[in-house]
Amino acid sequence: MTPFGFLLAAATVQTPSAGVRPYVSVSAPTVALTHVRVVDGTGAAPAEDQTIVIRDGTIASIGPSAGASIPAGAEVHD
Repeated sequence: MTPFGFLLAAATVQTPSAGVRPYVSVSAPTVALTHVRVVDGTGAAPAEDQTIVIRDGTIASIGPSAGASIPAGAEVHD
């Protein structure tokens, strides 16, 4: 299991194979992680209460949860 408790496909979203399926808890093409703390690794202070939108395995946006635009049909995890 990954540190975040989910696994996303890299370039294209595919249905996980039978051998991989037990380790995948999120396989939606668009996922929104809401109200998270983002640490960017630069030494800057963490950004609190952010929403991360992941589309087809790539981060599409990161921003304050209060003004976040979550795409229709996204699987949302708070």
